[in-house]
Amino acid sequence: MTDQLIISKFKSINYTQRVKVNKYLVKPVFENLTNHLEEYVLEAEKMFQISPIQELWIENINKEKVKINPDDIICVSQSLNPQIKIIHTKNDENFEIKASWDLCEKIFKDFNLDYLFSKARETIINKKYITKIHKAYIWLNNRLKAEVTKNRWRDLESF
Repeated sequence: MTDQLIISKFKSINYTQRVKVNKYLVKPVFENLTNHLEEYVLEAEKMFQISPIQELWIENINKEKVKINPDDIICVSQSLNPQIKIIHTKNDENFEIKASWDLCEKIFKDFNLDYLFSKARETIINKKYITKIHKAYIWLNNRLKAEVTKNRWRDLESF
């Protein structure tokens, strides 16, 4: 199975919590719709922007499927085994998955997470959780520490 198939298999949006009837149109439907269409569209767009519910389904190395909120991902780091990556979340949970760096980066891109690599693909960091920067190291959520090479400091200059 390719990385693309895997990520599309695990990425999902919970539509059942979003789809509900908010407006009932009474007869004459066409007239009500034409007169109030702009108002209905603005209201629908506003509701959609308030709570985009996203979830990420991953399969850990024990073959268990686990649901993760992508916004909770602090970083993804390399395990001692190069095929295994560890997803660290803000809830102090760690999930070991068998994945390539390309797949891990695709997760960050697909869920619009602002990220950077620390050292030649040793750790992908979610910039949202950077709490302290001191040359050569970045602290994430005040508990995880990642080393950053000189080449990667350019990515942090705008931070």
